[in-house]
Amino acid sequence: MVVILPRGRVMNLKKYGITHFLRIPFATAKSTPQLLRSVERVAQDPIASALPRLAWRNPDELHFAAGLLSLKTPSCVRTATRLLTDITRTYSANSLEFSA
Repeated sequence: MVVILPRGRVMNLKKYGITHFLRIPFATAKSTPQLLRSVERVAQDPIASALPRLAWRNPDELHFAAGLLSLKTPSCVRTATRLLTDITRTYSANSLEFSA
């Protein structure tokens, strides 16, 4: 698992004991059309040609990286899964859109 950093640098997360990352997707049934329009508008801007190819992502892949996790045992993975499922249920019940 690697992360692309500014200036094209790459960070190997396994080296630091990171086994999982928590992400919140931006793409939902409601947001995808707006994301597609926004990406298209940016792509038409002359400055867009200066962006490195790695900077472009499919809108379905856009997400907020909320955290890095070091879950080294199956028990840790189960505990984290339970906790995140509970959080998702809580926020879903309050009309926020989350995907598990």
